[in-house]
Amino acid sequence: MAVEKFVSEQTRKKFDYLVEHEGVVLSFILFVIPGFPKDALCYILGLTPMHFGIFLIISTIGRIPGTLIACLQGAKAFEHQYNLFVILLAISTGVILVFYIYHNEIHHVVKKLKREKRKEF
Repeated sequence: MAVEKFVSEQTRKKFDYLVEHEGVVLSFILFVIPGFPKDALCYILGLTPMHFGIFLIISTIGRIPGTLIACLQGAKAFEHQYNLFVILLAISTGVILVFYIYHNEIHHVVKKLKREKRKEF
């Protein structure tokens, strides 16, 4: 496999571990973030043990908010409604900044929810 030539086994194991333990929620969050490189995320997730059906669900639902905002931004710029364009751009930038600034806290919350879910069973 070409990936094995370019990506070390240690790195591949880290991604596999991440997907198996927190991957669905974390992947969904990454899909929701406007501007996140979703193509690269899809390539990476395709190399992990994530079930294809789960991938389809989280990638489809997760892309909707970011795609909607991007479409609205383009429409407002095209219609010369620059005030609304700037507001939508500020919303997108705000979401990105929140995830960037608080990514550790979000990661800990996801871990905590995962542990609580395991205790229920």
